[in-house]
Amino acid sequence: MNNSSLPGTSGDNMIEVSEYQSESESETEITVTKKQKKTKDWTFIKQFSSEEDALNFVNSECTWSRNYTRVTEDGQKRFYRCNKVKSRGPQCDAELYLLFVNDDVKVNVYQTNSEHNHSAIGTRDTYGIHENTKEEIKKLFNLHLKPKTILSELAKIERIHLPSKRQIYNYLSNLRAQKFGKSGICLGELEQWIFKRTAIPEDDNEVFVISYHIIKGDQPGFRFNLSTKTLLKTILFTELIHTDATSKLIWQGFPVLIVGTTDKNREFHPICLGVATNDHQEDFQTMFQGIKDKVMQLYNYTMKPRVLICDAAQSIKNAFSDVFGEEPTIRMCWAQAKINIQKKVEQIVPKKEQKSVLRDVEALHNAASLDVFNAASQAFLEKWKTQTTFVKYMEEEWFRKNRNWFLGASPMSPSTNNALESFNRNIKDHNTLREQFALSRFLSVATDMVAQWSLANSSLPEAPTIELGQWTEAYVWAKKSINIEVVASDPTKTVYLICNENATDLNYNDRWQTFDEYKKLSVAFQKTTLPNLDWQKGSCDCPEFFNRYVCKHVLGLAIRLKLTTPPLEAKGIPIGQKRKRGRPAKSKPVTIE
Repeated sequence: MNNSSLPGTSGDNMIEVSEYQSESESETEITVTKKQKKTKDWTFIKQFSSEEDALNFVNSECTWSRNYTRVTEDGQKRFYRCNKVKSRGPQCDAELYLLFVNDDVKVNVYQTNSEHNHSAIGTRDTYGIHENTKEEIKKLFNLHLKPKTILSELAKIERIHLPSKRQIYNYLSNLRAQKFGKSGICLGELEQWIFKRTAIPEDDNEVFVISYHIIKGDQPGFRFNLSTKTLLKTILFTELIHTDATSKLIWQGFPVLIVGTTDKNREFHPICLGVATNDHQEDFQTMFQGIKDKVMQLYNYTMKPRVLICDAAQSIKNAFSDVFGEEPTIRMCWAQAKINIQKKVEQIVPKKEQKSVLRDVEALHNAASLDVFNAASQAFLEKWKTQTTFVKYMEEEWFRKNRNWFLGASPMSPSTNNALESFNRNIKDHNTLREQFALSRFLSVATDMVAQWSLANSSLPEAPTIELGQWTEAYVWAKKSINIEVVASDPTKTVYLICNENATDLNYNDRWQTFDEYKKLSVAFQKTTLPNLDWQKGSCDCPEFFNRYVCKHVLGLAIRLKLTTPPLEAKGIPIGQKRKRGRPAKSKPVTIE
């Protein structure tokens, strides 16, 4: 169609319409500039007849580190950067590359015309921890200090560059890796580590594996136990066994099993350390059986423990019974029992009666024999029979299932596992510094730890050490006017009935009827037995004797019967006054003027 034929238009009168343009475009011209890439001026340096010669040339300068590789039409280019700066961050302008010519063995070396400017950027020496600072950190690390403490100690040292907290943690991680080895370990490597230590060493203090078990399959596992001949020899002089599992020592969550004993001064002596994937019956059974077998093999001695002290874990009790039979007494730790009972009382007993119930439980704990405990338990249930839920709980959990939590369950044995609990806390505070190690590193820590126990092992005393305060208390008690009667006597021993000061209006009667009568009589009278040949082997049914293996009644009777004489320092206070804290003053020499 011809435009001239359109209505109202003609070729001579046509008006040209300009293209659309916005006001902003007409006023401002937009220019887009690309960021110019920095070009590098390369200069040919040298040509080598082989790749080996070229690499020797680059390495001989001790300046270059390989950076990246690029394939071009001329051949492969291998670029190098200045190694005086870190790989991340600003780079030095000086660079170098090797050109591996196509279809030829020759190698050309090219370098930028730019001079080295790494000093302006910061060399490697300006990064990281200074060497003198590293030496100070190593000294503090060997003192088993934590990172925060190390930082505070470094701040006290003059003319030393203080590193950051992250630098401290990274450097300490490297130190631990150097000392303890790599953090990861597989089951095969652990098995090899165990096999290397199964032979019995000649050195009495060298650590070896006394028993182990490796579980392979879909759910792999392990258990192994460490000890020394010195530690195992302790079994020959004790009838008490403490055991427990502690956690938060190994990063993977594996429990650490500890077996030991306590002496007549209630001090803990370790015997064995075990590590296992779990703390089930099989894990404890492997440990108990390993100790029993190795003691027989080394010393031709059949291990016959009299008492096991543990918590309410059924796995420990079952394992102990399987290895040593039903004859030994398995004592329930009173500290754990008290915590559990108190929680239950606070949940189900009315608040106004909670204190009375807990006082009665404490009195029940002081039972001096199994017969007394059984009779007192029935009286306790009768007294609180209105609290049906609590009575049912006590009867099932603490009178049937776990009943040996009273003092007289096994005389001359501790009623708590506190000695072992304290020992576990000492491991965390001093050996691991409250840090959790990977298993591979804990192997080294555990080996060093068991070796230290062996070197520090001491003989078990045959009798408890009588402290000065106990002599004073016994001497004061012996001077009092107290009614003491002989209730039984034979050629080997004599049994005395001691009437305490609060027994003036009571008559001794073993056949009490109510729990309240039991409570009064238990604190009003004590039965004390003294052997005719050795009074130090005497016994008493008071709580103090059950807890400390010595009491004022045994000592006081020996003093009154003139079987022993207290030290002079014990008489250094007036009767009726409490001894002050600290060592008493010695008698001053008389001066004659």
